[in-house]
Amino acid sequence: MFADPPFNLGKDYGKDISDRLKNEEYLAWSREWLQETIWILKPGGSLFVFNLPMWLIEYGSFLNSQGMSFRHWIACRMPKAFPRGKKLSPAHYGLLYYTKGDPDTFNKVYIPIPVCRHCGKEIRDYGGHRNKLNERGLNLMDIFDAPEDIWEIASEEDYNHTQLWTAAEDLWDDIPPVRHSKYKSRAANELAPIMLERIIALSTNPGDIIVS
Repeated sequence: MFADPPFNLGKDYGKDISDRLKNEEYLAWSREWLQETIWILKPGGSLFVFNLPMWLIEYGSFLNSQGMSFRHWIACRMPKAFPRGKKLSPAHYGLLYYTKGDPDTFNKVYIPIPVCRHCGKEIRDYGGHRNKLNERGLNLMDIFDAPEDIWEIASEEDYNHTQLWTAAEDLWDDIPPVRHSKYKSRAANELAPIMLERIIALSTNPGDIIVS
């Protein structure tokens, strides 16, 4: 299950929908739908929630109290933003990852090794273990034509010195926070498809039921 709820920042979600509630009202509403997700999830099912860190810390506390199992806080890096008041400059959104007990499915997900867009060289040295990173991985594309493409194994053509893969970490810096205007269908922000592709590849197998 994946949820990307309103962030309570006053965005326009249509008539009779308020995105500017008092903090406790927003959290009470959040606890209601989080409780529903817990009831719906099967044992071993996965829950991902995308939001601001200030809300996710509250969500995590509630999920912990309900017996859910914390897996990761995935940091999704966002473009540089200006600090507001006496705060650091915000640099990421959070993606909470919980399961209902031990996860039934956890697939290793691999992503292309990041390279400098100017010189083309790899950005990190991987602590001297660079030769351990050439494993085959899931071929995750930003836009895909068929659901089975999510689980497509990288081809021999991809598995060479021009297309190298590394295991995904809990810092994702290759997912734009807002979809390009060409693909937007509503006024409020929409996420790039690659986030859901990665979540689906990580926590499901073909034929599983996904709720978002």
